[in-house]
Amino acid sequence: MSRYQDVLVELFRRRYRRGVVELAFTVEEIQEAAVALHGRRLGNAADVVYSLRNRIDPPPEIAAHGHWVAASSGRRGVYVLRRINRAPRIPIPAQADLAPIEVPDATPEIVQRYAGSDEQGVLARIRYNRLLDLFLEKVAYHLQGHFRTAVLEGSQIEIDELYVGVDKQGDWYIIPVEAKGAREPEEISLYQLENMVIFAGERYPELQAVPVVAKQMPDRSIVLLRMTAERDFERMAICDCRRYRLVQVEEAQQ
Repeated sequence: MSRYQDVLVELFRRRYRRGVVELAFTVEEIQEAAVALHGRRLGNAADVVYSLRNRIDPPPEIAAHGHWVAASSGRRGVYVLRRINRAPRIPIPAQADLAPIEVPDATPEIVQRYAGSDEQGVLARIRYNRLLDLFLEKVAYHLQGHFRTAVLEGSQIEIDELYVGVDKQGDWYIIPVEAKGAREPEEISLYQLENMVIFAGERYPELQAVPVVAKQMPDRSIVLLRMTAERDFERMAICDCRRYRLVQVEEAQQ
């Protein structure tokens, strides 16, 4: 196991009792566990939690007791492991399971030439082709890209792209977008969704939140998923899903 996994297992061992569904611990408790195991403090104690949220699966010693996720505590400097009744990630539907919707490609040729297949390339193609407008049936205005901020507990979060939108009834929305390039896993972290909803609620409380996930597929088509604006892990789900294929006008179906 990695050093971070060792520390997670030690924190879990110290706090877990049969029937417990939530374990809270502080930055100092993380450091105490690191010193007890490895004789020195961590450079960034919070990265133990971030690694579980974004990069690693729970160690077997924790997974043996069910599905656990690193959740937001609502308190600065306090971190929570919470047991849930589902896997901590939602799979993105496979390319073969979604019929493509052909859209004339409005991406400038020079952008097509230099845009990669990573998240920034996906976001550029979405923006130039107004795919969010088509998908959400709202006029979506690009507000900011690569938005970094902190939420209530002090955790640093990053929103790949941020839009504001308005529908035909005149209602306004805030649309945080999480993008995934072609080589990234075809799954959605519940913690990432929680971050998007918390951010929208704290920063734009007067607007309705519409979280969106975008994923480039192997054939370069783009799947857009509208997610529930839920903070409850058990209720997070895909509301709507469409796959768009950008084509030249002469190739589009009439």
